[in-house]
Amino acid sequence: MAGLAALTGALLALPCSVWAQNGCDSALQVAFGYTVDGHSILLTDQSIHQLTDVHYYWIYGDGIVDHLGTGTHTYADTGTYQVCLSVSGVNGTDTCAGMHCETVLIMGGTSSNNGFALGPVPFSGVVYLYGVESVATVTLFDAEGSVVWQDTPTAEAGRLRIEPMHLAPGAYSGLLTTAAREKRFRLVKAQR
Repeated sequence: MAGLAALTGALLALPCSVWAQNGCDSALQVAFGYTVDGHSILLTDQSIHQLTDVHYYWIYGDGIVDHLGTGTHTYADTGTYQVCLSVSGVNGTDTCAGMHCETVLIMGGTSSNNGFALGPVPFSGVVYLYGVESVATVTLFDAEGSVVWQDTPTAEAGRLRIEPMHLAPGAYSGLLTTAAREKRFRLVKAQR
């Protein structure tokens, strides 16, 4: 477990990332859904993977962590917290690990992320946005905030397929806009 803690610590510097070795790119897509009720949060693993010997590591953003597949936590104070799920396991002979993070606002009311997720991260060609049931506009921004890619794909089977192939490797901010919601996310493009 010390190796996972070290890996998780290294990944915490990235807002949303997947670390993969060899055959892990398609074997692991980390995602979670959450519901906030008052000061409590219920987190549900929605990761897609083909791993064995799977380990979960929830990071609640207030110094507390836990190792269960479904996370529940009660915060002492209202505020904004960076909540992360790290998943690791084995795919054949490869060790795979990935992390997905969301900024969660604890205000004492009820809210949800509506199950939105994306993957794989980092990507090299195609990215899927999961939990989208309609037509959406997807916009990607570079570090200076300039629009570098935009498309309006139609969701199929609850996911959007986007292919920002011309982008240089690096980190990008994204905005998903539907008639019902707007969601910001981060994306990392890897070298092929």
